[in-house]
Amino acid sequence: MVLPGGSGAATPSGAEAPGSSVPGDARSEAVDDSVPTAGAAEGGAAGCAGSMEDGVFQLMTNHECHFINGTEQVRFVERHIYNREQFLHFDSDVGVYVGDTPHGEIQARHFNSKREWLEYKRSAVDRYCRYNYKADAPFTVER
Repeated sequence: MVLPGGSGAATPSGAEAPGSSVPGDARSEAVDDSVPTAGAAEGGAAGCAGSMEDGVFQLMTNHECHFINGTEQVRFVERHIYNREQFLHFDSDVGVYVGDTPHGEIQARHFNSKREWLEYKRSAVDRYCRYNYKADAPFTVER
């Protein structure tokens, strides 16, 4: 999990997992194929994390853009998920991080205390969603 001032996912030994980093860092989006995940044979969906006994943990951040009537009303949602459970999310309509679990509430207080970071996330509607809408519209909307 991402800890205040800390880094991303950790291995069972406590060392930082390859490709993990501080949220928002470009490296946090990197995928590390060397870390095994439990597949369908273990009873889970292919590519999903296994049980606690496996020593394999999954930390995922999902970014979504919701468009209503083109780009007139746009909503940006960022979800933080640990082992298939959402623990934290940011919704541009709300404008702050909201904790979905007790640990997520701690994380939300940390991120909400950083004014520059909140302004950066609030600008994602224009910087990320509307920008990509213009690039993708010829292939998705105007077909």
